[in-house]
Amino acid sequence: MNFRRLQCFLAAADEEHFGRAADRLNIVHSAFSRQIQHLEADLGVELFERFGRRVKLSAAGVIYADRIRGLMAAFEKANEDLRAFAATQESSLRMGLQEDIGRKSRLAAILRDVRLDVPGLTVSYVPMPSMDQPGALQRREIDIGLIYGDPALTKDVEHLTVVQDRYLLALQRDHRLAGQDVVRLEELADENFVHIATDRNPGLQQDLLEKCRAVGFEPRIANRAATISGILTLLATEGGVAWMPELIGTPEDFKCVVVEGIEISIPVEIIWRRGDKSRWLARYIDAWRRLVDANRQSVVA
Repeated sequence: MNFRRLQCFLAAADEEHFGRAADRLNIVHSAFSRQIQHLEADLGVELFERFGRRVKLSAAGVIYADRIRGLMAAFEKANEDLRAFAATQESSLRMGLQEDIGRKSRLAAILRDVRLDVPGLTVSYVPMPSMDQPGALQRREIDIGLIYGDPALTKDVEHLTVVQDRYLLALQRDHRLAGQDVVRLEELADENFVHIATDRNPGLQQDLLEKCRAVGFEPRIANRAATISGILTLLATEGGVAWMPELIGTPEDFKCVVVEGIEISIPVEIIWRRGDKSRWLARYIDAWRRLVDANRQSVVA
């Protein structure tokens, strides 16, 4: 039996109109009508009663539709089961990742250690901003994500905070403050700040703004960029200072210093689809959980 004809039959049964059913399946109307005619000819019965442009299932059509819906449901379930089985056999994962992570950074080392904790697993990294990763998960463009901050997550996405990353102040090595490891916030009153774009981590930006105001100055935001690499480019070409997550790492041309009294951290989380049956994904998540447990125990010790 022609599978396409069965799809056309069920669409027409639902819509009770050949034209709407054809549009639903993106088929030319005349070709759709021929599919129904061929199906009726093969079966030797009329499946529809025609009323001008409207149609309605005949008595035979009602019986046939009931049986075919059951077969279609079984077919879809078979496909779903096969995809789930294939997922358990796949030994590679696609991970969404900030494009700005330095190869020699602490976060890169963490990623490497966690992957090595799952022998046989291959992880390919897909450059992607944190805010885009939940949608990419749902579209199955990635299998797991590593995000900064706490983007809005749907109930279909699970998450685990794996580490807290603190913010330091990044500046060029020839900057007047580069000789210090710790600076006071008041020393930044006359500096040009390079900030992340306004739609990225607005809560964090507001927190930093209020801390500057608390010591008596309004930070002068000279430039903004959507990515860490964009911020570093502006620092290199225009000068100034910028807040930078410590774990991501900075090139050797820059230095990160601690700002006295500024204790701002941001959660780094892994996210994945709820109900994903991949055994490799489960093993990878378990490796991240072991990292979290080890970090917690080291803090207690």
